[in-house]
Amino acid sequence: MSEKGIKIMLSKGKLPQLKSVEHSLCESYIFGKQKRVSFSKGGRELKTANLELVHTDV
Repeated sequence: MSEKGIKIMLSKGKLPQLKSVEHSLCESYIFGKQKRVSFSKGGRELKTANLELVHTDV
């Protein structure tokens, strides 16, 4: 339930055991809202000849 919904229920007396609502952000929420960094597209050289660039797994 949202913080706004809890505040409305609190103001209507539906939650007598709850005195107030404090808002805090959890670490997972903050990490989830971060923007991902895209990979750099600069520095790419196009290869024109066969075997000019070879990728291998060691």
